[in-house]
Amino acid sequence: MENGALEESLADAAHVAINWSVTFYPAGTTGEYADAEHTNSENTIVIWTSNMSSTDVFVEDNGSDKESTTHDPSWNDQKDQELAACMEQFGHTMDQSYERYTGDHELKTYVGETYPAALKSTVVDGQKGQIGWSPTGKGSYAYNVVAVYNHNPVPKSQIGRITYAFAFHNGQPVVLVDQSTNGDPTMQVTKNDKLKTAFANIADNR
Repeated sequence: MENGALEESLADAAHVAINWSVTFYPAGTTGEYADAEHTNSENTIVIWTSNMSSTDVFVEDNGSDKESTTHDPSWNDQKDQELAACMEQFGHTMDQSYERYTGDHELKTYVGETYPAALKSTVVDGQKGQIGWSPTGKGSYAYNVVAVYNHNPVPKSQIGRITYAFAFHNGQPVVLVDQSTNGDPTMQVTKNDKLKTAFANIADNR
């Protein structure tokens, strides 16, 4: 048990590792699955499993009854096209041109990386192996990537790039960005609130 969370690692029939955790949030505390500006009005238990990247939230009701809300990521072609339109508009606004990985051909950056292969060596949360390509949004990674977009600078003599990875982490949509120019690719959550909100809205069909 660590930080109030019970964690365990199992394996499925194909011997693929499955991680799960159970966390208890007493009434009056903030659960990381929810808006950080709000606190729990009731005792809450959160169960997360890596193989489905889903989060089950059980909230105490009047001291006895329970109700469950499941946040289950599901990525499809329609959402992918909506994100493509969003990134085209985002590129116009930022005066940048973004190319996306379509699943047919590798996406190359000016610093020499190719996606999705580069995800294997990408550092997230200080570790490699945390992120991988998962077109449905459901997979065994901590960060299951459904889309990758890259901007290479013009003219080509300039060094740099901006690479965005749209992923699901603990069943929640998250946008990661990498602007590193040497060493292992390193991604972190973007500070661009508009892009984060846009992806969350698309993921939730809003």
